[in-house]
Amino acid sequence: MGSCGTTAYTGKRVIVTDITSHPYWGSWKDLASKAEIAACWSEPIISNQGNVLGTFSIYKRKTSTPNNAEFKLIEQFTNITRIAIEREKADQLIWQQANYDSLTSLPNRNLLHEHLKSAIDNAQRVKQQLVVAMLDLDKFKDVNDSLGHEAGDHVLIECSKRIKNCIRKNEIAARLGGDEFIIVFLGTTLPEDIDNIGQKLISALAQPYVIQEKNVYCSASIGIAFYPDDATDIDTLLRNADQAMYRAKTRGRNNVDYFTENMRTDFLKRMDIVQDLRVAVAQKQFHLVYQPIVNLQNQQIIKAEALIRWDHPDKGLVSPIDFIPIAEEIGLINEISEWVFNQASQQANFWRNTYSPDLTISINTSPVQFKNKGAQIKSWAESLILQDISCEAISLEITENLLMENQAEIVDTLSEIRQKGIAISIDDFGTGYCSFAYLKNYSIDYLKIDKSFVHAISSESKDAALCEAIIVMAKKLNIEVIAEGIETEQQKQLLLQAGCLFGQGYLLAKPLSIDNFEKLLIEQDT
Repeated sequence: MGSCGTTAYTGKRVIVTDITSHPYWGSWKDLASKAEIAACWSEPIISNQGNVLGTFSIYKRKTSTPNNAEFKLIEQFTNITRIAIEREKADQLIWQQANYDSLTSLPNRNLLHEHLKSAIDNAQRVKQQLVVAMLDLDKFKDVNDSLGHEAGDHVLIECSKRIKNCIRKNEIAARLGGDEFIIVFLGTTLPEDIDNIGQKLISALAQPYVIQEKNVYCSASIGIAFYPDDATDIDTLLRNADQAMYRAKTRGRNNVDYFTENMRTDFLKRMDIVQDLRVAVAQKQFHLVYQPIVNLQNQQIIKAEALIRWDHPDKGLVSPIDFIPIAEEIGLINEISEWVFNQASQQANFWRNTYSPDLTISINTSPVQFKNKGAQIKSWAESLILQDISCEAISLEITENLLMENQAEIVDTLSEIRQKGIAISIDDFGTGYCSFAYLKNYSIDYLKIDKSFVHAISSESKDAALCEAIIVMAKKLNIEVIAEGIETEQQKQLLLQAGCLFGQGYLLAKPLSIDNFEKLLIEQDT
């Protein structure tokens, strides 16, 4: 409608020489007359992509048609306007891209720092607390690996929506990158309020994400730090929240944790281990010890578990409890496990050929090694065959939580290597969330009853009943049972009475060096 409306709609120049007689101005003749407007020339402002950005119009007090010089002026004015508009739009786009996450539309790290700086300045001025929460999705990598990055993006977008629904409008939610989010609480600083919001977030994010008509579960771990109690600058505040979040993950995920000074010490210790571990892998600062697994009836050594030890040149022995989880996180576990396999398989082959032809050495594995369709695990079986080492010389110990994933590739991997003669044991059975329902889907040779049950066993204890139940059920599934952590003669006898044939623990033998283990084999052979 009118000159400008028609130009905007058509993208073409409209010249109205006489408003009083032109159909475009039929409804506004009186208005134009009062304004003393007689003519209107309207030019579209066209972007470089051919889109109409707006219109540039000139009104005349007398009926008239523009001449060539005026046309050139109009085109120049229009071109200058186009440049100004496109530059402004480009500046806005650049600012948007520099400050907002393109996937979730949340503020990114750059804008978060600006918000935090302003918030800290304000909190310092009015002497109030400020709360920063770092949120990380649990096992998000598994979503990307199993369902693809498109599914992962869907989870991140939905996650950002749930976060915004759980917080107030004046609070800030940002995405740092990957599956890490930051929430800044500006007005809520009471611990009970923060805890309530944290639990609300945990509950909301634990709900299933619907992807490809399937429910996908991806819970969250949250770490919280307070300004100024925990830190007075942005970087330290974020780092402390990150440490609290890491602790939440180590405590089992899907929960909230608060920063404490002990976390700083743990963090520095962890950083030292990370740095030293890379050197240790390069320099092979490891050795293996072997703990016998014996037949409880005749005390014969039938198996042994290979246990890794780290000989730090300055700090001495570093516990596997301290460095194995870190090796899994930073991607070194495969390389360490490869070294363990090579050492243990060669040693097992020597002992079988020299002392005990039926001896089996068990190796602990990590769930990380079953990624990529279990390529590393499968390569071990092929390596044994190529070296003319019996596959029965090696058995693999897996965690029961690995069975809970119940993925076809894990089933296939375990089945394939078991068919080649490598036995499979479930380590620390009973401490996780496993059940016998999972066992029917897998090819398993041994269950290792966790030492926590064995330590508490007595003739009238519930642990004795649990051990006996595990033993009976396992035998029904044609699975042998190994009891871990046997330290007393009473424990040994009660396990024998319950039907457990194999055991491992300090009563029977501690982890031994190669030489000391050989002595036991020689004594047994004679």
